[in-house]
Parts: sequence; C-alpha cells; structure tokens
Amino acid sequence: MKNQEQIQPSIGRVVAAGVATALSLALLPVASGQAISRPQTFTENRALNDGTGLGNEFIHGLTFFSDYPGATLTSLTVELNLTGGFNGQLFAYLANDTGYCVLLNRVGRDAGNLGGFIDPGMNVTFSDTAPNGDVHIYAPHDLSSPLTGLWASDGRETDPGTVVTGDLRSGLLSSFANGAADGTWTLYVEDLVPGQQATLHSWTLNLTGIPEPGTGLLFGLGVCGVAVHALRRRR
Repeated sequence: MKNQEQIQPSIGRVVAAGVATALSLALLPVASGQAISRPQTFTENRALNDGTGLGNEFIHGLTFFSDYPGATLTSLTVELNLTGGFNGQLFAYLANDTGYCVLLNRVGRDAGNLGGFIDPGMNVTFSDTAPNGDVHIYAPHDLSSPLTGLWASDGRETDPGTVVTGDLRSGLLSSFANGAADGTWTLYVEDLVPGQQATLHSWTLNLTGIPEPGTGLLFGLGVCGVAVHALRRRR
C-alpha cells in the first residue's frame, strides 16, 4: 500500500493539471462571454405564388451555437433579396421556436394608398436599430430598381387586407433576443395580389450570441474538486 508521501505528489499533479485545464478552458471563446457572430445565407431562387392565396415557406434547421453550450441569441439582422412584382403586394414574416417578426406587411399601404408601394423588389437588411427607420414608409421610391439599404422591419401584425401605417408595430426582431439560435427557422413570403410575380433569390440570418460565462472554468475546477476529494478519502 502506498504511504502518505507517495500519494501526496500524485494528487498534487492531478490538482495542478486541473488548475491548468480550468485556466486554459477559461480562455476559450466558449467561456469568455464575448459575442460570437455567425451569418447563414439560404439561396432559394424561387418564383413566389402569384396571388393564389397560398404563401411560400422556406424552412431550414440550424445549429449555429451547438458547440457553445448555454449560448443565447442577443441580436439578429436579416437580409432579403427579392426581384420583380410590387413591394406593396408582399407579406413576409420570420419565425422560430421563440420569436416572430413581421418583415413586410404591404409596405406603403395606408388610407390614401390601399395598393401599397409599386417599387419592383428589394435587396435590403432588416435591423431594429436601422438608421433609415420603418420599411413600411420607406422613401424615396425608384420604380426602375429594387429597394436597397438598412431598414427596420415592418412589425405590423395586422391582417394584410386592412393594414395601415398607424398600426402597432409589435412583431419586431427583438422578439428573438435571449432565445435559442439553434433549431428550425421559417421564412414565410406571400404575394397577395395577382398580376406581378416576385422572385425570392436569397435570405441571410446574421446571428450574434454570447456563450454562458465560466463554462470552461467550472469544468476545470470540477477536476480539482475530484482530486481533493480523493485525497481526503485516502487520508
């Protein structure tokens, strides 16, 4: 049987290894608490159903933060690339298990413009803090090219048949904050009026999340705890 002098150096080496593991893991991004951003682009190139009453669903499963246990989503922007049709005929939302955002809801539609804007398509980025503001009332209008720039999502959860500028904007990208990035994401786009067909070329999710602080450090300290417990039992 080993005497106390033989056991002590062995346990000491285990404790030292545990401390080294704790410190090294604490320096990894998973334990640093620093934000991690990951974009994901989906290429669709699909012509939308043209005023049929049936929208188009684009569904994708994501595992952005599967290698960062405990990560939560802190911010999200969305890029949308559409051509053709009339923008004022489109309704679009983004959803996952924890959030829901209305990106477009008959942009431009109001009491004085029931048909909405007739600009053809868009290549835009949606952000709650966009300097250009609410996409529902974007300006100026260029009937020869798609809308571009950084815009805040429409956010109006009103029926597209009755939506107007003054409706409450409750369906914003902020609804995804503190939720999970991993899982199933759905982009729904509907062309509500027949006659001018639009095409969705691509859409991009730009997600930012923060891993749970201290994950690596706690694991390493757990190794130390096991070693200390073993030392006490042998004594």
